[in-house]
Amino acid sequence: GAILVTSHKSNLKPESDLSMGIFNATESNLDKNIIKELVNHSTTPIKLFMVGLQSKKQDQIFSKKAIEYVFEDTSDAISNISSYIPKSKVNLLCVNRNENMIKNKIINEIIKKINVSILIT
Repeated sequence: GAILVTSHKSNLKPESDLSMGIFNATESNLDKNIIKELVNHSTTPIKLFMVGLQSKKQDQIFSKKAIEYVFEDTSDAISNISSYIPKSKVNLLCVNRNENMIKNKIINEIIKKINVSILIT
């Protein structure tokens, strides 16, 4: 099931606008039910944070405008993303849990370095 990790610095509140970011995800590998519902409630374009993936220039996700940020696959990629999150005003980052991310402890690194609420699906 989905896990929500909230940051103590989080500005995600029920009455606040939702500004979503999605880490290394495409429409085909997202948990469509929960993510699609959240995308529909997002008040800003979706921010796609991609690491080391060949970009397909996604300008929409679930029929919602998207902005894509592509980072080189280096040891400091998550740190680089963590500096872009506040600039892009994201208050919820969605991360699709897969075997590779668990094995490489990427999810742990994301939780430690990114100071917004994180939804792991």
